[in-house]
Amino acid sequence: MLSVINKTPFLLLFLWRRMRGIIPIPLRESIAKCAIEIIHAYNHRIGTRELTKFLERNKEELFVELAPGSRKLKNWICIGWGHEYPLDLRRKTPFKNDSVDRIYSSHVLEHFTPVELEGVLKECFRILRRDGTIEGALPNIRMKIEIYMNSKPIFIQGTANISDLSEIKCPSDVLSRQIYVEGQHHIFLDQDNITRHLMASGFSCVSSRKFDPAIDMKIREDESFYFVAKKE
Repeated sequence: MLSVINKTPFLLLFLWRRMRGIIPIPLRESIAKCAIEIIHAYNHRIGTRELTKFLERNKEELFVELAPGSRKLKNWICIGWGHEYPLDLRRKTPFKNDSVDRIYSSHVLEHFTPVELEGVLKECFRILRRDGTIEGALPNIRMKIEIYMNSKPIFIQGTANISDLSEIKCPSDVLSRQIYVEGQHHIFLDQDNITRHLMASGFSCVSSRKFDPAIDMKIREDESFYFVAKKE
């Protein structure tokens, strides 16, 4: 039975490639979402097992990065899809209560729905030590809105990072794409909004911060705003 479970992602991929052409599009999309969730659950189990082994032998300070894409901070434990510990950040992590010294995320939190974000931040609060901090960088949507309001012709130049230009008819189309990034972003966060979410999850002393070259990506400095919150 276990061998069948371990092969589940590969069996799903095989069936998907053989049958997707004959499945109606609405049903195809639902099946694809279910398959993705199964793969996330499978990877989360693997990541949890490997991270648990590491934590059992590690006695040093724990710095945890909620890592997107190929980003990886040196000497930090990177958790998230596509990393050494491919945890599903929406699920409970193997860290013990009050065991992590510092948490960092860069352009990650906006990829969750509001309900998912609430769970992610509460999990961060659970695993952080007292006086531990969570720091992050998020897209500066306010800046893009101000540019849109004050100089619409210039805003059209922002189409450089948009893959499909066929639907771009006016500056508001660009603004919509930059906020939601073709469906990848699920929540619009600014300093006020992230502060509210963090405090609702138990954090205090939430504030903005300056760009930190030790952890923040230089390439995203101009398009980001930065926050820090403390667990007391």
